[in-house]
Amino acid sequence: MTRVDQDAKEPPGFVLAAAVENDHVDIMAAYERALHAAGSPLANDRSRWEQAKEHARRSLIDLVASLRAGAIRVAEDDTLRARDTDTATVAPSPNPTDSWQAAAIFFEITLMHVLRRMNESDHSSGLIPLTTASLYRSISRHIEESCMAHSGFLLNRIHKAHVEERRRIARELHDRVGHDASMALRSIELAIISQDDPAQALRTLKTAQVAVQEILRSVRALTSDLRLQEPLASLEQGLEVFIASVKSPGMDVRLRVNGNETWASPEVRDESFFILREAIRNAAKHGAPALILVRVDIAPHELRATVEDDGCGFDPRLPRRSGGAGLCTMAERADLIGGTVTVMRRPSRGCKVELIVPLVRRASLQRR
Repeated sequence: MTRVDQDAKEPPGFVLAAAVENDHVDIMAAYERALHAAGSPLANDRSRWEQAKEHARRSLIDLVASLRAGAIRVAEDDTLRARDTDTATVAPSPNPTDSWQAAAIFFEITLMHVLRRMNESDHSSGLIPLTTASLYRSISRHIEESCMAHSGFLLNRIHKAHVEERRRIARELHDRVGHDASMALRSIELAIISQDDPAQALRTLKTAQVAVQEILRSVRALTSDLRLQEPLASLEQGLEVFIASVKSPGMDVRLRVNGNETWASPEVRDESFFILREAIRNAAKHGAPALILVRVDIAPHELRATVEDDGCGFDPRLPRRSGGAGLCTMAERADLIGGTVTVMRRPSRGCKVELIVPLVRRASLQRR
């Protein structure tokens, strides 16, 4: 405040720019408090808060430069971070909704702070349009950068998911369809060789018939997986169709869905379906269970789902088998929608997979 008084004869823009520089710490502290009060996810995630804080710091620098120049001055980065960031190895940028909420809060905090400073000078009120335009231009640029980074992160995750899905289909074709096709062919060859022994030929043909039936079942399961090309109209119906394709004789799969599915976004419903599908598939394929229980509870604040079986389970201390990639994919999909997957397994006592996805209600945004 002393410096502002001493420099009262300087152009108003210089005086106000100096005040903004001096108040930098106070503005950032007020910004962080406001994010916490609004329940912004950025306030509770250290890496994302650091990104938001850096954007805010650069906007303040742009504002100071604009006030001193008497015209909008927004620094142009040589390259946007979104183009240089290895999204496979760093935390994702805030999603656009969170970024816009944080931007609105920062704009309001900074503008109110600058207006208070303007009230201390009789010559600063004419800088309101410049201040507002500078903040808007700078914040918009950083929002664009954040959105591009988030899009890059999501595209990277989608690509990884597609690659893993292709690998899974290749494994299924090789391990199941290929094995059964070889068995059927070999049985037919043996039947031809055993023409002089009708009883033996009949037994080998029956073996070939079982193998062909297994091939058809495996192909149906794969085509059922590939059929989901659009967002699910119903999570419950999608799970019912998949369960019908994967259930084998002697296996009981029970599904129960509670709550209103519209409380979850289409993205959450889709990713939850893929996660539960993989959990059911793993249970049926590796656990040899008699019973699989699938339950989905949807509340306004949370989607919680479990897949529990009474199969053989597995020892978590032992190296993972082929299902390990599936478990990693499930965890990655859950992370995409802000959820978590927990696998509880005990040898000879079955396995339980639990998915929890917070359904954040943007009440603070709706009140604005």
